[in-house]
Amino acid sequence: MRTYLSFTIIFLIQASLFAQIKLKANQMEGYVISSESSRKEVIIEVEDINFPWAFQQNVKYYDKSLLAGGRVKREDKKLCVPGVIVEFGTQKRKFIFVNHSAKVSSDKNKLNAAISKFKEDENTDFFSEVIHDGKIQLLKFYNIPEISDADYDNEAIIQTCINDSNEKFDILLAKGFQSKVGI
Repeated sequence: MRTYLSFTIIFLIQASLFAQIKLKANQMEGYVISSESSRKEVIIEVEDINFPWAFQQNVKYYDKSLLAGGRVKREDKKLCVPGVIVEFGTQKRKFIFVNHSAKVSSDKNKLNAAISKFKEDENTDFFSEVIHDGKIQLLKFYNIPEISDADYDNEAIIQTCINDSNEKFDILLAKGFQSKVGI
């Protein structure tokens, strides 16, 4: 009986020492490349993986080794600052730094909405998804909706925003890291 008890205690201690915390639904393994061209293997974290625009801003990352230590503290997570981080990706997706106007226009007239983008907006730094990689890259930039705190509780409004973002996005062309041109 004593050996059984000691074997159980040893097994539980060993399991707790080598336990790895599972990733949450909004976290995935990936990499970041800084503007100095250094690449790090990290865990990427976004607000909500169901939001198409979630990978364009407010993306956080932290070192994979922090998973073994238990819960990852908020201060250990770093923000992917566009420009400081020029590229990040996961197993299936790649995002690069772009400087693109991201005005949300409530104007139903598409011509007026397009003109207002050029006239009134100042460019803002974001990340954009690479759809086709090569000498010339094809990028997808999701339009970011204006969602109030109260709207986050309304599933119908959130689903409408997700559907609109999936249907209405900008296609950008890029040659390396030089310039991004909207189509």
